[in-house]
Amino acid sequence: PDRTTVAGPVLVVQGATDADVPAGVTAPMAQHLKDQGADVTYREYPGRNHDQVLGPAVCDQLQFLADHGGRPATGCVPYETDLS
Repeated sequence: PDRTTVAGPVLVVQGATDADVPAGVTAPMAQHLKDQGADVTYREYPGRNHDQVLGPAVCDQLQFLADHGGRPATGCVPYETDLS
């Protein structure tokens, strides 16, 4: 995904302890996309792995969508997930 400029806004949600897709790979890729001119928002969640990040990130995801034309994210409460 980092070989050409991305056309739309991108939200990258990353678990800091993700061993499947390590933050050490994802963060530089997100920065590279930014350097190419893409509108990238990078969020890293401490203590979360690949299967635990979605619930804690849900309010950030909804806010990102609201910021880009979606419905306002009111009353959102993050929750725990573990899909492993």
